[in-house]
Amino acid sequence: LRYTDARRFGRIAYLTEVPLEQELTRFGADPLEIGKAEFAKRIRERRARIKALLLDQRVLRGVGNIYADESLWRARIHPAQLGARLTLEQAEALWRALQEILRKAIVLRGSSISDFLDAEGEPGEYQRRHRAYGREGKSCHRCKTAIRRGLVAGRSSYFCPSCQRPPRGFAALPLPPRTAHVPSRKPRRTN
Repeated sequence: LRYTDARRFGRIAYLTEVPLEQELTRFGADPLEIGKAEFAKRIRERRARIKALLLDQRVLRGVGNIYADESLWRARIHPAQLGARLTLEQAEALWRALQEILRKAIVLRGSSISDFLDAEGEPGEYQRRHRAYGREGKSCHRCKTAIRRGLVAGRSSYFCPSCQRPPRGFAALPLPPRTAHVPSRKPRRTN
């Protein structure tokens, strides 16, 4: 057994059937097992920000920051939007996006940001498909607007301000100064 948790988010517990069942009652639904109608109900009955709801383990278990941002980008929903303000169509679009992204990320062994390795000791490949997460200042794959970053539920949240319209009063963080490599100029010819 190899367990590395540098950020100290996780834990390991050995549980038999009954204690496991009791332990799981503290958590929300599995995002890959919940139906569209139940997902929409859980999201739309709460006044919290949608990003906070996706990360809240009492609502859904196991959705992390990366996949929350990626799903919200795909569904065109701003992370600071209130869950109770989502239309049924938006909630269903988010359910589909979350399902698709999580399934694809599992096949690709997750996202290797920094030093993440899967159970086989291999880095993930999904980070090559990120459309929002970690792409601050880069062009949106849909509309070419610069991806922005803001804080929602105490976490960095990446979004397209054009495709994912922010709710009134939400302020994105300033874009960082350009850090792109400027190609060197050819030396001038002097006579």
